[in-house]
Amino acid sequence: MIRLMPLALAATVFAAAAAAAPVPAAAQTPEIAFDSAANALVTPDDIYLGEAAGVATDSRGNIFVYTRTGHPTLSLGTARGFAHGGSRLFEFDRNGKYVREIGKDSYAFVFAQMVRIDPQDNIWTVDQMTNSVIKFDPEGRVLMILGRKPESVFVPVRPPTPPAPHPGICPHPGILPRLAPAPHPPFS
Repeated sequence: MIRLMPLALAATVFAAAAAAAPVPAAAQTPEIAFDSAANALVTPDDIYLGEAAGVATDSRGNIFVYTRTGHPTLSLGTARGFAHGGSRLFEFDRNGKYVREIGKDSYAFVFAQMVRIDPQDNIWTVDQMTNSVIKFDPEGRVLMILGRKPESVFVPVRPPTPPAPHPGICPHPGILPRLAPAPHPPFS
């Protein structure tokens, strides 16, 4: 322990000297000039922009924002669950005014990943959870879907079992229980 004391003391002195020395890189870092607009995108009162997974612009300067701020819904079918509605794609004009929502309640919008615009102004979206890419035309109509949602596990649907009545107590007072007919004898 005594041998380690000089080493620890030297390390402490070295660390203190390094912390006190000026950092030349910070003095040489240039300031980046930028303009900021607090409310650049104007949305209707019932639409909120939260986590944006992708932002793109078309040739006219319209802004497309692909967000993860939808309301995901899970519906159970007879064999599997169906999830949709977790992502939303909004279009704004070049001044930031809301224009429309594209692909509203789409089966393939669950967890947004990115949005891109090609030279023909077609809109391409990528969704992580549905493993799909969707191509929309400039009017917002679906032109192509690549991929598909993964198959889900089988979800058996079984009606609830009513509780068995206590023997000797009729579950409906005033009504005599009806006995089931005797089973037919097996055919010989």
